[in-house]
Amino acid sequence: MIKLWKKEVCALRISGTEPGVMTGSEYFFHEISETTLLLHYYIAMCGHYYCETGYRVRGQQVDRIVAMYVEQGELCVDYQGKHYVAPSGSVILIDRNEPHHYYTERYAEFYWMHIGGCKSSQLCSYLTQHCGAVFQVSGGARIGAIMRAILSEFKCNKTPVASELSYQIHEILCRLMPDAAEPQNEGNNAVQRAVSFIRSNLPSRSLTLSAIAGSVGLSTSYLIRLFQRELGCTPHEYVIQLRMEHAKYMLKTSSMPVKKIAEDSGYGSSSSFVSAFTEKVGISPQQYRELPLG
Repeated sequence: MIKLWKKEVCALRISGTEPGVMTGSEYFFHEISETTLLLHYYIAMCGHYYCETGYRVRGQQVDRIVAMYVEQGELCVDYQGKHYVAPSGSVILIDRNEPHHYYTERYAEFYWMHIGGCKSSQLCSYLTQHCGAVFQVSGGARIGAIMRAILSEFKCNKTPVASELSYQIHEILCRLMPDAAEPQNEGNNAVQRAVSFIRSNLPSRSLTLSAIAGSVGLSTSYLIRLFQRELGCTPHEYVIQLRMEHAKYMLKTSSMPVKKIAEDSGYGSSSSFVSAFTEKVGISPQQYRELPLG
């Protein structure tokens, strides 16, 4: 079903058109003006996919690059004669003019963007020649945050500003550079250490703001400011986001009872988990588990 939200943006919710793509996935078209074509980078399409085994894309001759951020699970990639496995937290970069094939062997959740512009293919070629098609960089969390923010703009019916999108894409690609993937300032390093602490302690109900701040030796107020600057959210919001992602992954890849998933996701009771999940996702955990493909 296609729904036009604004002249510049077309949102299309998946309805069984792609094998392996699950209900709840969505993608967006961005109408490109003549002025936008002059920018270094622009987004032609972008999306947020939940996929099970059977999703695959083979090379098509299209003059754009595709960037993907793996939120959960993993994607397999065949590109320029090499095979890659992209795990959670990694970034994939492919020139769609080159032979390529990416697919799922199990559940995966990821964000993707089709990027054009006068500098896109040139920089993509440089990055993939030096680093391959899959990147696991210290700035991966920031890249994921940028992609989520861009998708949120499309999803919330906001007309994207072409120059701002170009700047955001530029930041994503610069963070993949082999010699300058992530500026190592004190604040950024603290956020990366805090993210690592959060991921390691996600099931713990004692994962409080004070505990996170204490793990990196900062005050809670300063840590909040760093998270908002680097990731665009507070530590609490980041924890909730990761817990929801973990819960969705377990609901789709296991037969584990909801009560156990709640515990493993850091919730003290199944009722508090169901309430939080329903508020964030829009449906209950059981309804999410029962969603069919397509």
